[in-house]
Amino acid sequence: MKTKLLICSAALSLIVAVLALLLIQGCKKNNTLTFNSPSKGSNFNAPGSTVAYQDNTVTNWFKRNSNSLGSIAFDQAFSVPLSSGKVLWLTGDVYYKDLNTDGTTTPCLFNYHNSVLQQPSTTNWTQSSTTNLLYATSPQIFTDFSPNYFWPCTGVEIGTKVYTYLVEMNGTSYVGGKLGVLNEADNSVDYSTALPSLNGISFNIGMIKIGSYVYVYGYKLTGTYAISNIYVARFATSAPGTWTFWNGSSWVSSATSAAAIAQTSSNAASVGYVNNKFVLINTYWSLQCSTTAGADAVYGSTSSNATGPFTAPITIYHIPDRKAGAIPFFYTPLIHPEFTANSEFLFTYCINGYAPCTASCISNKAIADDYRPRAVRVPFSVLGL
Repeated sequence: MKTKLLICSAALSLIVAVLALLLIQGCKKNNTLTFNSPSKGSNFNAPGSTVAYQDNTVTNWFKRNSNSLGSIAFDQAFSVPLSSGKVLWLTGDVYYKDLNTDGTTTPCLFNYHNSVLQQPSTTNWTQSSTTNLLYATSPQIFTDFSPNYFWPCTGVEIGTKVYTYLVEMNGTSYVGGKLGVLNEADNSVDYSTALPSLNGISFNIGMIKIGSYVYVYGYKLTGTYAISNIYVARFATSAPGTWTFWNGSSWVSSATSAAAIAQTSSNAASVGYVNNKFVLINTYWSLQCSTTAGADAVYGSTSSNATGPFTAPITIYHIPDRKAGAIPFFYTPLIHPEFTANSEFLFTYCINGYAPCTASCISNKAIADDYRPRAVRVPFSVLGL
């Protein structure tokens, strides 16, 4: 579908997957693109269920099948609630006004590295009501510093500014983390707030503001497959560049002393604050399509404290997306607490095609819906919230 090599919740090289995609493009140009029609099962329960289910209203909201809607297909979908009642959606690599005339496909490569959508309220799911922020006429709010570029990840509003953890890239190489400060008045971004040394921890899987502190969650690969340790730092809202790190018993100034507060089976993870508890979710490790039983799982655990410990993870959802029997490459499970309703919280995940099981790009056409977020409602009872 696209040649993204790193993602906010899974910053690992996918060079093999990209080579496979290039082979698909070069060798299967006469094939026909196939569209996803997931079979309905327990994941499609109605509101009021005791199991997680797909939220069709929100999922369909992401199906932006008109170039008049601006960002029409993208991944990540981090959300930041604003004091005005609006919500910002931070995207990764994005197709902006780049839908083909058939209304269902895009070119195989995105045309911007990021964008920001502004939703008027947490209850307005009319697609045309949500518009792109622009800066100097560009939809790419977090500007490239050629040859480097940014993927915006987790963020939080402080006053009239949105503080966002950015993943900085150089081509296909990961550079590091940076703090971008978005000014709500004019959509400009300031990059001058320096971060401390983070000791290889990527603090991009959650920002939670409680009182006068912002808790920032990150991960670091253990070196065993994709198993990741989860860490937490915090900063005072009055001093966003001064971070301290939890060492298991207290907050200290050096990330080298940080202690893991949880461990996940993959680094496709996020932390949110739901019903006065901290919720950690992550996906089965995915780099490409799969036919392995259980490779469609999303796991969840909880803690009463920002610093853990977290309960043992349980499976909370199986994604229903299938094509020719295959599970797609999926990632970036993100919790959106501002959309909590009816004792259910919302999370999203992204899919990125079904290669190499099914061709994702043929004759420079890719199916737009194979590169869009999906939304899921999880009843509080599932995780004992």
